Amino acid sequence: MKKRSMVLIDRKFQLKLARRVIAISMAGFSLVIAFLVVSAIITNIGFFKSLDDLNGAIRVQNNIVGSFVEFARLVENAQLVLAANKIMVDHTRSIQIIHKYLDLLRNWALRNMIFLAFIMLVMIIQGVCFYFYMLRVTHRISGPAFVMNRYIDSILRGKEPVARELRPKDELKDLYNDIKKLGSAYLKEKEKNKKLRMRSRELKSKHMASD
Repeated sequence: MKKRSMVLIDRKFQLKLARRVIAISMAGFSLVIAFLVVSAIITNIGFFKSLDDLNGAIRVQNNIVGSFVEFARLVENAQLVLAANKIMVDHTRSIQIIHKYLDLLRNWALRNMIFLAFIMLVMIIQGVCFYFYMLRVTHRISGPAFVMNRYIDSILRGKEPVARELRPKDELKDLYNDIKKLGSAYLKEKEKNKKLRMRSRELKSKHMASD
């Protein structure tokens, strides 16, 4: 059997159904995305506030330690200078650790935005794929419906209907088979009635001839 191409048979029905399903799906995804966006914004605001607070604390500590070291040098006290140098070393090490965690916070904020963008991209791709999938699914319904409509229309016009075979993945096969059985029974009954009418005319003609 020749495979029929993917053409919209009932364009209005197929597009309408596909758009409605996509609209409902996108509405649900939009709610999820909105929740994630709000959560990401709140989280990032907290991250950036923490970054600002930590940077402010670092500046204050740098000023305090710098002032203490400068004071130790001015008073020219050897022990005080040694203590100030040790404090400076410890302070520098602590600041490096703080900067490390600041970088982690920045990375987390960036990852949140990337993750959000990835989810939105997946949602768009899924929506497009789902749209074409719905067109294919409705095609499996519209195709048989079109064939059945042609079959019934042929019977109503008094023509011999052509029972086209459905594709392997088409739906409504049971209904189509029942319609074909009904059509065959109708045609047989029609042919039977035709023969009865012809026989009736023959008998009537013979009866009139005998009179």
